[in-house]
Amino acid sequence: DYHGRLLELKGVVWVPIQYEGQRQTLPLVIVAGRRPALLGRNWLKAIQLNWPRICTIDVGKQPQNETMEVEKMIRRHQAVFTEGYGAIKEFKATIHLKPGSKPVFRKTRPVPYAMRETIVTELNRLEEHNIITKVDRSKWATPTVNVP
Repeated sequence: DYHGRLLELKGVVWVPIQYEGQRQTLPLVIVAGRRPALLGRNWLKAIQLNWPRICTIDVGKQPQNETMEVEKMIRRHQAVFTEGYGAIKEFKATIHLKPGSKPVFRKTRPVPYAMRETIVTELNRLEEHNIITKVDRSKWATPTVNVP
């Protein structure tokens, strides 16, 4: 898993997959315990996902009454849907830890060379907009999960 622990595998079942006219039979790895089954990167190689469709909400194809409700909600919460970033003001966050908690530091995961420039550009953008802050040291750390 992401913490370096070994997962107990129960087995593999080959399942037929159909997606946008593509048909494949791919392995689904069954894991012990109350964990979801695992899909490997081989699924992403075998099935070409339509990412623009997956990551887009097309309000225009909704029934008229639903479209009107969405538009009404957008108008009512206009500040949320404006360009740019907001900030929570006059709020102090507190993190409560269990007694005896110890800091956890996870080393970075390897980043594919082809993604490095994109990731650095995005981290710089987030820092410029004060969404993240670079620190020199920390007892607490977890790696980013970078999705192409």
